[in-house]
Amino acid sequence: VFVSSAKKDALDVIEEVTSTGLDTFKQQASNSLKYAIGKKKTFHIAVDIQAPTLVVPDQSFSPTSPALVVDLGRVAISSNIEAKENAVTDDFHVSEEYFYDQFNISVHNLRVGLIPLSHNVLHPHDLLLADTELSLALQKCTINVPTLPDIKAKINVPSIS
Repeated sequence: VFVSSAKKDALDVIEEVTSTGLDTFKQQASNSLKYAIGKKKTFHIAVDIQAPTLVVPDQSFSPTSPALVVDLGRVAISSNIEAKENAVTDDFHVSEEYFYDQFNISVHNLRVGLIPLSHNVLHPHDLLLADTELSLALQKCTINVPTLPDIKAKINVPSIS
């Protein structure tokens, strides 16, 4: 293909300007990302509590009527700051996980039983569900971007037979 010298020089100039503009844009984007990462505030939460026991009586409040008892055991809530820190590489590449605050919620020793309302203790023979563990990973998006879900949740529930 024959290209005149003037057209070739013009193409070279356009290529150089485009390349310089792209390099400048990349540098500005990198600087903006570094600034945003540096200014991002996070907090760490760690709560471990003895959870309440819920008593749901049948239709009547007769002492002999059955009641569903849900002993929530122990509930632990913690933030997962490491997930966010691992989402940024040394060369400032950021995965989607960086834009989420993650919290882990776990219930230990969850027990469910059916007892007469007059009883106040769950015995092993009353249990429908004994010493079960549940865990939930909850992620909340920290930026307003239509392509990212506001909340993501993953729950681990044991199989019950």
